[in-house]
Amino acid sequence: LASSPALRLLRSIEDRWTQATPVATDELPLVRPVTRPVAPLAAAPPGRSAVGAVGLVLALASLTPLLLIRRPRRPAMNRTTIGRRLSRVYS
Repeated sequence: LASSPALRLLRSIEDRWTQATPVATDELPLVRPVTRPVAPLAAAPPGRSAVGAVGLVLALASLTPLLLIRRPRRPAMNRTTIGRRLSRVYS
């Protein structure tokens, strides 16, 4: 539905016309928009990066055994195996 020709046409019209002028403007806004200056980001100390790398290695080392230990898959059940299991239960 999102890739239908009608929506593509609507999207192209919106891209063309709504960038130049807004559809509606509030003449008496309740809040005046204010953009505060942002201080430039300082470089992280090298120790913090090392601690993060060690933590990542420890997390991967602890998760690896959990991913490698898997239950073996049981063979697929067909009519005869279902019948044998039911006969064990009800006998």
